[in-house]
Amino acid sequence: MTQCFLLPYFSDCFIAAQQGLVRCEQRSKRTLIFDDLTPLKQKYRSINLLRSWKLGPKENIWRKLVIRYRWSILGAIVSKLIAEVFEYLNPLLLKLLIEATYTPRPLTKCLTISLIMFASGELKSLFLGIHNYLVVRDASTGLSLIINLISKKSLRLSSWARTEWPSSRVVNLVTIDAEAVATSVPFFHHAWAAVLEVIIALSLIYFTIGPPVLAAIVIMALYVPFNFCCSSIIRSLQVKQMQMKDSRVKFTKEVVHGMSVVKMYAWEEAFEKKISSIRKEEVKLLRNATLVLRILQSINSAAPFIVAIACFTTFVLSSSKNILTPSIAFVALTVFNQLRRPMALLSPSVQHITKALVCSKRIKDFLKADELETKHNVVNEEPASISLEHCFFSWGKEKEHLKDINLNVQEGEWHAIVGPVGSGKSSLLAAILGEMTQLDGLRKVGGTVAYVPQSAWILNQTVRANILYGLDYERNRYDKVLRACELKKDIFALPRCDASMLGENGTKLSGGQRVRVCLARALYQMLVVAKFSRRTDC
Repeated sequence: MTQCFLLPYFSDCFIAAQQGLVRCEQRSKRTLIFDDLTPLKQKYRSINLLRSWKLGPKENIWRKLVIRYRWSILGAIVSKLIAEVFEYLNPLLLKLLIEATYTPRPLTKCLTISLIMFASGELKSLFLGIHNYLVVRDASTGLSLIINLISKKSLRLSSWARTEWPSSRVVNLVTIDAEAVATSVPFFHHAWAAVLEVIIALSLIYFTIGPPVLAAIVIMALYVPFNFCCSSIIRSLQVKQMQMKDSRVKFTKEVVHGMSVVKMYAWEEAFEKKISSIRKEEVKLLRNATLVLRILQSINSAAPFIVAIACFTTFVLSSSKNILTPSIAFVALTVFNQLRRPMALLSPSVQHITKALVCSKRIKDFLKADELETKHNVVNEEPASISLEHCFFSWGKEKEHLKDINLNVQEGEWHAIVGPVGSGKSSLLAAILGEMTQLDGLRKVGGTVAYVPQSAWILNQTVRANILYGLDYERNRYDKVLRACELKKDIFALPRCDASMLGENGTKLSGGQRVRVCLARALYQMLVVAKFSRRTDC
């Protein structure tokens, strides 16, 4: 009755503490939105995390993460150790409790030991909560760091590195590999804690039944090479599976982008068979890895039972004086039952750690990819100008695609680059932007730059959001840009004017309208150098 009476008060206190999430007095049933969440602390924002952490291309990602979170890791280890001490204090207290029943005044001793056992369990839960909080916090912020590193690196890749690391592989790194690294963080703690728990458990069993614990040590020793072999097999299968996944995603993306050609030549069935064959090979590797993992998991789960049978059998048969009393049996069984959790966590720990090692190597290889080497000077103090003096540019590492280029564009000038297909018009614009490797010469770009590509790039947002692109709304400036780009009539023709959603890549607009929206975006930025990759047929 007391528990039922007090529970609503504790529940109300907990709910009231959530402030933005649930308000107890309102009992609102509306769906939670982003604004209901409490604001994120500044120190956990990605931009602030990146300021205090730099990763070089040749540095080990795990070493840098350990250095970055060393104090949190130390706190998690200490709290986990204290929790394990309270965890394995219960078998000793249980032994004292059983022995206390044979004393002249058992009630006082039994109540005292029971209270100590209760306090031990509560303290164990408290320190486990601290451990879990530190681990989850480090894993989430580490995931944000890795994703930001991958995103920033993808913008600096050289042209030949992009052929090795297409967007499909980069997407896999963000959605799969980075997530695998973050997910593995708790399992690293489970792994070392499992080893420690096994050592503590075997020590307690030794003090309980004596030398017969050697049977348990022999059985546990046999598990070490077995787990090592299984983890090696799982790791090799996961490497092959990730390679097949990259191939499948890349091939699927190419088919989707070239769907018009596929439809025109009726190649659907051929490409479907190709994608299906890659997927079947991927599923086969996944099935084999899962089979090995389930074998490992089943044998590890059976380990406590096998160890208990071996220990009790050896204890009873080793000497006629060895009697399995209640204090010995219950204490040993309690320890064996506590072994179930670390042994059950051993196989998923092996799975997640091996996958994280594979994924971290892929991320490291990506971070080591070649970057664009820019050798130009951005002169913001001078008037808007572009200057190329005896410049040589390349799309690769050595071959010169643009040779001895000299160009001088002053403020207020308009230049048109005219030439046949393949003459290097787009390459020249890419060279000015810094997207090509500069082999020699001097490149200067004064002011800020806007680039309107040949294929219009439209966000899946409103017309206004596409034009503002994160800047504040200024009515006079906005209207001036719309008039300059002849977008007034087009906007008024839309259902909700400039609040209309444009769809994926501007599907609700015509080709000319998409180009004009891109032009408006460039003009609204108040940039002083604008570049267009083709004649704009608006």
